[in-house]
Amino acid sequence: MKIDILSSNQQIAKELKQALWAYSDSIQEDNWSISCFVSEPAFLQAVKQDHPDTVFLNLNKTEKGFLSLVQKLHLASSQTLFVLVGEKDKQAYLAYRLGAAYFIMPPFSWKELERCHERCKELHASHQMDISFQLHRSTVTIALDRLMYVQVQRKQCNLYLNSHQEPFQVHCSLQNITKQLTDSRFLHSFRSYVVNMDYVKEFRATTILLLNGTELPLTKHRRGHLLQQYKNYSLSRAIYNNDTIASLIHYKERLQQALKTSHTCIFEVELQKQRYTFFENAEAIFGVSDDVILADVASYAKLAPNKYREAVSAYFSHPADNEVIAQAFKEVLAGRSVSYKARMKAGNTQFVWCRIDVQPVLRNGIPVRMIGVITKLYRNSWRRKNERTVQHEKK
Repeated sequence: MKIDILSSNQQIAKELKQALWAYSDSIQEDNWSISCFVSEPAFLQAVKQDHPDTVFLNLNKTEKGFLSLVQKLHLASSQTLFVLVGEKDKQAYLAYRLGAAYFIMPPFSWKELERCHERCKELHASHQMDISFQLHRSTVTIALDRLMYVQVQRKQCNLYLNSHQEPFQVHCSLQNITKQLTDSRFLHSFRSYVVNMDYVKEFRATTILLLNGTELPLTKHRRGHLLQQYKNYSLSRAIYNNDTIASLIHYKERLQQALKTSHTCIFEVELQKQRYTFFENAEAIFGVSDDVILADVASYAKLAPNKYREAVSAYFSHPADNEVIAQAFKEVLAGRSVSYKARMKAGNTQFVWCRIDVQPVLRNGIPVRMIGVITKLYRNSWRRKNERTVQHEKK
């Protein structure tokens, strides 16, 4: 994967680059390339030549200035995704309006980098890569990321490509071309035009304006429907909108407050990949941050299932509770929720008594994930409760 960073803040660029390298090591990716730029012209020239998969933008610009840069970025390499790097929560709104693949803030946690990486992979995978035509008894393949729009006149199909003045011409009907352009980014905007929405700047009354200034005709009576398709496509590429951001921030604040008050934390495990993907408020239980725990257990994913369970048990639990934990794990793999008490730790921390409630998440009847809640118990009160129970049973 090729990544470029454009940042006017050298310290943020340095921290982001170090975090990206650390994350690539944790997922055992050894084919990453990361370059940093301060100069915008040098950055755009590099993008045009190397076509990076993802770029990170951290600049002191107005929305209009960012929009201009994003347009230049699309023209230089339409397949490149961009991530906005901000220093304030409210900049997430700007990321949405610009169509960023993701919004991220320092400090660059392992969890956020993973979410960003997964989002970018998802967006890249959702794109059809190319289209092929027969020309003079040979097959010609065109990358769809370079295809701005198609105009068909009778049986003559003109394909207008990014950075090309003259169209590429093939003998093909409109019906045949639309059958091949099944990717969601292509919009049949007029009876003889199909446009790549990645190159659209704005919808006007009777035309569509592209990033390079070209205006294409727009079917007037279907303008509302076509505009809605464009909005839905833009929203599918963006991770945030105004209402979503506000709701997520408020929800996270309430969740964190509830977890801290109740001395609980939440975790999630992908069962098939044997990977802990989420921890929230672990510090209240173990005195260790969420990111430290996730980084510690990431290396266990490559172990065989039995060895994985042994390693995780040694990291989190007391040896005397192994049988209880093994039985709980069997219940989860059978698709049943389970609740139990055990002594827990995180690596070299001290043991604390906890109650663990685990709920499996099923897909087609098969457990694929489990979500758990760890509640810290006060040992003396728990012991007194047990003693009262024993005394009651003796009576």
